[in-house]
Amino acid sequence: MEFLEKAYPYNFEGITNEVYQFRFISIGNHKITKIVSIAPVEKNLNWYNVGFGNLEKNGDLVTVNDLSEINNNDYDEVLATVFMCILHFFNSNPDCTVIFFGNTFHKHKLYKQKISSNMESLEQYLDISGGKIIEEVGIIEKKQTVIRNGKPHERIVKEKDINSLNNGVNVKSIERYNKEKTAEYQFVLFNLKRLTSIDVIKNYYIYTVMATKKLKELLEKQIEKSTSFWAGSQKMTIQELEAVEKFAKEKGKFSRKFSIHLKK
Repeated sequence: MEFLEKAYPYNFEGITNEVYQFRFISIGNHKITKIVSIAPVEKNLNWYNVGFGNLEKNGDLVTVNDLSEINNNDYDEVLATVFMCILHFFNSNPDCTVIFFGNTFHKHKLYKQKISSNMESLEQYLDISGGKIIEEVGIIEKKQTVIRNGKPHERIVKEKDINSLNNGVNVKSIERYNKEKTAEYQFVLFNLKRLTSIDVIKNYYIYTVMATKKLKELLEKQIEKSTSFWAGSQKMTIQELEAVEKFAKEKGKFSRKFSIHLKK
């Protein structure tokens, strides 16, 4: 099965204050509602940040938690769904750039490994770049209690300290994504696939039509699957949508720090 075909059926919840909001359910030992947000970080650059996490409710409090240990070990399915949401976004925003990174060092490494192992599938639709910054990102070590095999275990989460970059961020380089250099990338950029070589207008037109048709077919197939799955489901509440918007704003802090530098 192709990587993107593993995606769960997702529901596009709409756009609130320019934040594109998607919802899907991870199925396994747990039934986990997950959220994908795609929000602008720099309008002049047409840059958007993607974030995703578990939708959690604790009494009246609703949050999106991207540090949750509760999962079904379905990393391929979850990430394939996130990429389908990104392609959904690109279908109506073809000239934008989406920035992607993990909020912990473990997750960031895992995401890059998944990108590297699925390059052939992703590069049918996306131009992928890896970025490096000059500054060292600080680490905040947090203790977290998780339940494994019915027993509590303590672990240390190495979360990125965005506040350590208060003096700004200088982008060292942005280059075509190279699987051999993946450990060096602090962030990853995605753009809708473009022609990569100089060619005559006729061939460019043929390439564009073929790429657009292929993306349209992929999305139509996914939307058909999603429509059937989500038929009759309730829309997200105002409180849930507000939680997604708050989450998206928080996730965009790192992206804004160096997108402002690039604008200069």
